[in-house]
Amino acid sequence: MLLFELNKDEARAFMRVVSEFVSIDNKIKREEKSIIDKYISKLNVSKEEIDELSHKEAMEVLDKSEEKIKKMVYFELLGVALIDGDYENSEVDFLEEIAEKFNISRSLKIALANYYFDIDNMQDKSEEEIKEKLIKILN
Repeated sequence: MLLFELNKDEARAFMRVVSEFVSIDNKIKREEKSIIDKYISKLNVSKEEIDELSHKEAMEVLDKSEEKIKKMVYFELLGVALIDGDYENSEVDFLEEIAEKFNISRSLKIALANYYFDIDNMQDKSEEEIKEKLIKILN
């Protein structure tokens, strides 16, 4: 949603982490493939650019990012975890590792999860209002 704020290196690193995340349960579902394609298009990165980075390198890039970027990365990963309706233990563990690495507080994790669960109740809101709500949570 707010991925336009990522610089080129952060975008590549984010895509590397997301690519690993969707395959962590050894099955990439249609919804996950679709979101990956949208991210690649939106961030203007190629598969080759993503594959050039190791997980360690990607995490180093993201670890040097601003706190706001780290929170956005966690938020997007959470959305990917929830998109297919399956919330596997391997995904939970991966998210926990990311949260720990990026110092994402328990209260923020809950607020971000609630945002996703409340999205259906925001259908009468404009896209701008929905975005503003997320920005408030992330700040």
